Amino acid sequence: AYQMRNAGAVIHSHGIECVLATLLHPSAKEFR
Repeated sequence: AYQMRNAGAVIHSHGIECVLATLLHPSAKEFR
């Protein structure tokens, strides 16, 4: 559930591209 909430925040912070990367890599937090 946390991942889903994080994705929403990422969309506002970065973009859909970043969200896709996060979904592919759970540890994408380091990937900016």
